[in-house]
Amino acid sequence: MPVDPSEVAARVAVCESTDRGRGTMFNELLALVNRELGAGAVTRVRAVLPPDAKYRDIFSYPIADFLKLMFAAADLLEPKLGSVELAIRACGAATVDAFARTPAGRVFFGVVSLAGPARLLSQAQTGYTTVVTYRSRSYTPKTDSSGSIVMNDAMQPVAYHEGVLEAVLRNVGYDATVCGKAIDVKTAEYSLEWKKQAA
Repeated sequence: MPVDPSEVAARVAVCESTDRGRGTMFNELLALVNRELGAGAVTRVRAVLPPDAKYRDIFSYPIADFLKLMFAAADLLEPKLGSVELAIRACGAATVDAFARTPAGRVFFGVVSLAGPARLLSQAQTGYTTVVTYRSRSYTPKTDSSGSIVMNDAMQPVAYHEGVLEAVLRNVGYDATVCGKAIDVKTAEYSLEWKKQAA
């Protein structure tokens, strides 16, 4: 089923002018579309962006434009990945993988993760603020291998952050199960469980 235009409009409508994300997020979505579908698909998704838009990894750009790009990408990726939700998850995971390759990402994952997933997740606020200008996030541990995160002022859909959180843990050597529940258009709670990846 294609992306619901009313959801796109509702999420874009709650964005403030100060809500911005790093160019690396945009560039990685375009790279994901190119890897999966080719250059023609990149041209199609770029049609939702300002004409001749270019994104430098370390600069910040309106998150409303990122949402439009993400939903356009999910629409095209749906037939290959199986559903809009899986496509949106892939978009979330791709942006984390891109961040993990940056100097800031290598430091964040390399240093903060030394104490394990719970410590990493407790630093979610710090990690997110290296790439976006908005949101508050709070982590609550449940057991040694589970916990929950509440995200406020998060304009992306639940599936996007499910992909983000799974990729965060994968990048530090853990397989994760993440299940999100929307509270409203800008707030959601995510339950997480993880285990060490097999050698």
